Amino acid sequence: STPKPSSAASDVYKRQMLVSHLRYESILRDAGRGWYIQLKDTLETGYDMKTCPAEPALFVKFYPNGDMLLVSTSTDDFLCAFTKEYVFADFKHFLDSVVPVTAQTGTVLKYLNVRIIQTSYGITINQTQHIKNTIVDRFFPPNRTERLKSADTPYRTDGEYERALSEALPATGQELKALEEQYGGSFHSIIGMFLHVEQVTRFDTGFAVTRYAQYSSCPNAPAFHGLNRLARFLATHMHSPIMYPRGKPTGYSIIKFEVEPGKFVEHKLTNKPCGCVDSDHARDVRTRKSVTCVKMFINGVLVHWIMQKQTCIAAHSTDAEVRAYFKASQFNVYWRMILEFMRQNMNDPTIIYEDNQPCIDIIIAGHITKLVKHIAIPIGMIGEEINRGHNLPFKIPGLLNPSDNGTKPNPSTTFHRHCLL
Repeated sequence: STPKPSSAASDVYKRQMLVSHLRYESILRDAGRGWYIQLKDTLETGYDMKTCPAEPALFVKFYPNGDMLLVSTSTDDFLCAFTKEYVFADFKHFLDSVVPVTAQTGTVLKYLNVRIIQTSYGITINQTQHIKNTIVDRFFPPNRTERLKSADTPYRTDGEYERALSEALPATGQELKALEEQYGGSFHSIIGMFLHVEQVTRFDTGFAVTRYAQYSSCPNAPAFHGLNRLARFLATHMHSPIMYPRGKPTGYSIIKFEVEPGKFVEHKLTNKPCGCVDSDHARDVRTRKSVTCVKMFINGVLVHWIMQKQTCIAAHSTDAEVRAYFKASQFNVYWRMILEFMRQNMNDPTIIYEDNQPCIDIIIAGHITKLVKHIAIPIGMIGEEINRGHNLPFKIPGLLNPSDNGTKPNPSTTFHRHCLL
């Protein structure tokens, strides 16, 4: 018979196995980081590309003749933009020498779950097929026989629903299981699908997704019902692409609204990189916290958006607006770094449109009074950015502020007006 190992030897063996297991787990955990470091080193040293200091996933190569190659990476998926065909051909040839690659070119492309269509008029992006496959077909299967009730807005506009959402107790036990069976999954997984779509292309669902996401850890029945309405909205407004026109527009784009027959309210929106910001006051009935919406534009087209609940309770509407502008000012620092890295002319300050005149007056004056001393730090930091020439507040009528529909549940006419700006 073979002798049994001593307890001491057995303990040493167990410790060695544990160390080996942890080392293996560490390797798996850092695989993504290791891949990025190898990719960055390959593109920088092997192909003379530059990495954006503000956005490490963005790589650029500038040619002496003015041509340019932009590469946006998502793990091992690359989205390339280039000025001439030979630029992409050279880049693909270089990658083939390192690792086998497959490339897709043409007027209709698919990157991850985004569909990109290129025409002589411009470039559009949409997630129509992804929305249908992952959301619409899940809530409303093709074999469904009952009529689909349409929804013209993603969020109910009546105060009764807002109170029910805030006052209803979290669903637990059998009630929670019944709701998950009724709506086809856990609240957390369902809101994740909506959140992905909202962050990539469907900014029009921003306010609704922001409100419902607050119930991820403790959903109640009204929150589940809200997800159903959001799904009905996407089912009846499934195709909503964002279009970026070709060319380099100069000057301004005019946005206007007919308040009554023959009477219009209009405003000029600069075609240079700019932003729009807005905030409600104490929108959340339960916590009385406000909601911020920041939208950034280039050539009059939306390129980035932020909708989120503020972390502090605002004492008054001007307080909430200043905090929202501060969020826009913070993002503008990051945004300008990316645009400057891409050799865009950023000599002029970024105009940030705001519809609250007292907020603009306080920001410009930088004067801390008894009413606003609790936001002295945001006002001071905004003032520094203005003095550096990085941003400048500008008044816009509230009726025309594109950020308005990200802070409150607007009725149908107002909601769609802001979506089409």
